[in-house]
Amino acid sequence: MNEALPNSNYHFIAMEYYSLILNRTFLISVFENMICGAKVHGIISSEPTDKSHPAHIFTVKGNLYDPTVYIDKKYLNKLNGIDFQSEAFLYLNKSNFQIRKHEIQTIQYNPKKMGNGKLPA
Repeated sequence: MNEALPNSNYHFIAMEYYSLILNRTFLISVFENMICGAKVHGIISSEPTDKSHPAHIFTVKGNLYDPTVYIDKKYLNKLNGIDFQSEAFLYLNKSNFQIRKHEIQTIQYNPKKMGNGKLPA
């Protein structure tokens, strides 16, 4: 997995909720002048109590406190050798993003977890 990780100052995993109930997971990489987000997983659901529930196909397996379990290798493999700060990075996935640090005016943190049952906040 490390060969696809960018050579950034810092990186972490984050989940975004969108379209009311959907979510996607990003590898956030912090560079000297830019913050980049690469989509590394589609919809994730908490483990349903009923194994026949359709949401079962969206669950992640493994230690939920290990950030790497939220990375889908099919997304990660596409990032191998890509410069996250390049224009090509944005074309790999329409959800990928780049933010120049000097453009950030405020940062808001909302610690309230929106859902997803037993998944860690």
